[in-house]
Amino acid sequence: MKRIVLFFIVGILFIGKSLGQVDNGYYSIRLDGYVTSTYDDGCGLGCQRIKLIPNGGDRLLWPPDGLGLIDAGDILLDDSRVMSYSAPYSYTDIKARFPAKSAYSHLYFYGWRGCNKTATERHVFYSIWNKYPYANVRITEGDKEDGYLISDHTCDFRMLLQPEALNLFYFDSNGKNTNGQLLPSADKITLKATKDFPEVVYKWVYSIVDVTYQDGSSTVFAWTSFPSRDGITYNADKSEVSFSGLDILSSEDFSDLIKEKKKLLVKIGPSDLPGSIGTFSTHYEMLHLTPMYSAPHIVSVTPIQERCNGSLDGQLDITLDRDLYPGEKFYLSIMNSDTGYMEIREGDEFSVDPTNKKNVILYGLSAGSYDIGLKTTYLYGDTYNEGEEHFYSTSIPERDKVTFTIKSDPVHCYDGSDGNIRVTAHGGVGKYNVDLFKKGNLSVVIRQMTIDENTTTAFPDGLKAGDYVVQLADTNYCNVPEQAVTVGQPAAPLKLYNFQYQEPSGNGRSDGEAWISITGGTGDYTVEWKNANNTGLTPEPLVTVDGVKQSRLKGLKKGEYYVYVNDQNYEFVDPKTLENECGCIAADTIFIDEPPGLSVDISERHYITGNGDNDGVLVA
Repeated sequence: MKRIVLFFIVGILFIGKSLGQVDNGYYSIRLDGYVTSTYDDGCGLGCQRIKLIPNGGDRLLWPPDGLGLIDAGDILLDDSRVMSYSAPYSYTDIKARFPAKSAYSHLYFYGWRGCNKTATERHVFYSIWNKYPYANVRITEGDKEDGYLISDHTCDFRMLLQPEALNLFYFDSNGKNTNGQLLPSADKITLKATKDFPEVVYKWVYSIVDVTYQDGSSTVFAWTSFPSRDGITYNADKSEVSFSGLDILSSEDFSDLIKEKKKLLVKIGPSDLPGSIGTFSTHYEMLHLTPMYSAPHIVSVTPIQERCNGSLDGQLDITLDRDLYPGEKFYLSIMNSDTGYMEIREGDEFSVDPTNKKNVILYGLSAGSYDIGLKTTYLYGDTYNEGEEHFYSTSIPERDKVTFTIKSDPVHCYDGSDGNIRVTAHGGVGKYNVDLFKKGNLSVVIRQMTIDENTTTAFPDGLKAGDYVVQLADTNYCNVPEQAVTVGQPAAPLKLYNFQYQEPSGNGRSDGEAWISITGGTGDYTVEWKNANNTGLTPEPLVTVDGVKQSRLKGLKKGEYYVYVNDQNYEFVDPKTLENECGCIAADTIFIDEPPGLSVDISERHYITGNGDNDGVLVA
């Protein structure tokens, strides 16, 4: 895989001035002619002056009948030499240049002749505002058309008015003023001409030209006006034009230019306005445009997330505006704008859909923001890839990382099977498959379940105490590190021992007692005593003797008694099976005896001797 900083675009040498800011237009004006005095007063004095007047300069385009010289404007001619009668004075190459934005509106002619200046002074205007942009005219009279330009003088001038120069400036499809004058087949370039002239000046024409030979010669074919097509656009005054190669030429003709190594020559054509075109000396710059196939344009890019967070298998599905040509080699530059990392991919580093060659897929990408650029090579070298349509910015959203938490619920009763492991997962895609293993034996799955995101779910059927391992994957099989968990249980089962009693103090009495010690289980105990008639009896409150809980029942007479004990977890056992309850309950039976009954044998030892005597004796 190649890793470079940026694309290398082959530069093409060019002819003409294309770098720099577009210049402002200038007009040039030139006067050639003569002035002949027709007035002979013997004084030999005179004056002739010609000025350029700006449009509305001091608004004295038609001065009053009174005398006076207009102050505004630029003097072209100011001659106060003595003039001989009927001897012409010649003037050649009277020149001026001025910005096209502030074009002058009139020529102002002023002069006098003779001893008495005021008698022969004259002001005359000649309109030039309606002569732009090109004029090649003879001037003998002013706008008043009364025979004179200058008082008592015969004047005959030739005026040549024209744009000074029409330079061209090349801008690529990014709007950059560059030195590579390329004409792409399907990307717009912009040519800008010297500005500020009227629209009629900007007559865009082109011609086919052979590649310049070693001796500097070349063959230029006939000039053709730009066609009227939707793809060719102009600014308001047509000093700027934007177009592609296929806007000017047919696909076949454009391909022929490339094959035959010809160029397209573009310029502003000479005006076809009235006048002798051959006399104008306006400089018309020409640009030699090198035809070049355009690389495909990127129409859209669809990001495809990584299968798993950090799995580096994200994709960018790129749709182009055309099929790749047979044999066209394709390159893609990819820059992760988050990290600044850039690479060039070619060949087997992306895939082209064989059924739709407008579809290209970049694969093996991480989540992040990307700037994509493309170029191709085809037949005669690189294709054109300047312009926004060859580049695209998009991002592959980061896939949420799959994470899960686990929490165990201990077995309620020692050696029961109602322990739980509860799992909560989020991130990733879809549902989650969760497998449970006994620690140390990951080859046998003992429980399985499918859970939803952010829903806490326990494995079914309950679990015994022990050490377990939980493995989880989402619908995309994105695994996350397994987690170990322990299901606890009470330290020992509930047991009763040291069941003792004390008989009643006498036969038939009810002052006997019984007591029993309780260990194991969890927390507080619930103790229930019953007699043989299943009648509940009330024991004494539990006491602790030597760290052991003891339950005592008093007021007992001879008989059989039953004791039932369960711990605080008993009520929470679910399901209540014998296996699950066994460690939380205990029961025992005790029989309390009593002393035997007292019997007496009586015998007469001596009888009563006489009636009324009391000497009889009984012996027990």
